[in-house]
Amino acid sequence: MSPEPNSSIIFEISVGDSAEAVAYHLGYFRVLKNGESGYVNEVFLRHNISKSNIDSLSMIYDNEIKKNEESTRLRLEEENRKKDEAYAAAQKERLSELTKAYGSSAVAKAQLHKVWIGMPKGLIEFSQHDISPKNKSKITDSKGLIEIWNYPKMTIYLFNNKVYKVIESE
Repeated sequence: MSPEPNSSIIFEISVGDSAEAVAYHLGYFRVLKNGESGYVNEVFLRHNISKSNIDSLSMIYDNEIKKNEESTRLRLEEENRKKDEAYAAAQKERLSELTKAYGSSAVAKAQLHKVWIGMPKGLIEFSQHDISPKNKSKITDSKGLIEIWNYPKMTIYLFNNKVYKVIESE
């Protein structure tokens, strides 16, 4: 059961009646009176009960807020853990694919962010995954395809999908 603003009245609480507030949810306190349970608007309760009872309501409210915060924290941690696992699985799969295509020593070098003459085009983006080229240009002639990838601190020249020249700049 949760509070609904337009719900039917289960029981009434008059000034001087005895009722116990046991929980708080979205602006409503759940109260028990004569064995029945219902919800009372927070504003009504806070304006119609004694100071000592307000303190106990505040404790219930604070506890519910803490439970909600803890629940949210745990849910977010679980979501992040699942995302991390999915990312790790995707990375493992990607490494496996690259290793099959280019060999373990080339992949190990690329993981160190190295670029070398003869490096296959497919390893460049993997090697430089944290940096995007400022621009890429292509020229095709009778001998093949020449590409120029300009990164912030280097320019990589490719001929037919392999690095043939690297110029580093400061």
